[in-house]
Amino acid sequence: RIEGYPLGSVFAYTWGGLTHDTGIPQIKLNDGTLYTGAVSKLSPDEIHYRGTSVPPFFGSISNSLKYKGFGLSFMFVYNFGHKIWDDQLTYWYDRTGGNFHNDFDKRWRQPGDEEFTDIPSYLYTGKGRTYSYEKNLYMYGDIHVLNGAFIKLRELKFSYDLQPKACKALRISGMSLYAQTNNLFYIAANKEGIDPEYAPYSNGSYRPEKMGPSWTLGLTVKF
Repeated sequence: RIEGYPLGSVFAYTWGGLTHDTGIPQIKLNDGTLYTGAVSKLSPDEIHYRGTSVPPFFGSISNSLKYKGFGLSFMFVYNFGHKIWDDQLTYWYDRTGGNFHNDFDKRWRQPGDEEFTDIPSYLYTGKGRTYSYEKNLYMYGDIHVLNGAFIKLRELKFSYDLQPKACKALRISGMSLYAQTNNLFYIAANKEGIDPEYAPYSNGSYRPEKMGPSWTLGLTVKF
């Protein structure tokens, strides 16, 4: 936490694209020049506040309807005004033992590619490149700071209460059947297909998962 800034503050460098000859990351400094090198040599003033990861506006909308034993209830939740980190490629600067991010296919390969992509070139360790410098400039560039706003259908429930006459015939006092789904769908401000509730808040160093829906069937009997 930094004095003068809200909890969960997000800071990032101003992205300057990739170099023309090698396709490595660079940032734009306050004086307008482009830089690629150690972040330890940069002034703290070069990294700027981009917003907060804590939603300042949030809430829910819910309702329930009933008709002749049939019931329908739902709840939407929303979060607005905050930032999330992008789903980033991390396997561009070293050897990897895992699966590649889809963005790996969009990486810089030859001069001129920097006009169409922000994904750095890929080389193994030992090729004279300072990977730790490049990694920090890339991962903490403001191109990875996204709008975190979303609306999500948190809960949708259908139910049916057995009529009193039928309950009496079964010698029970009541029976209710229900089907419920949670997190069925969401609408997010980011265009990357990221579920904001599963996005990283420290930095975009891993591929976020989508929460996905869950389903429940239930039966309640009262004797």
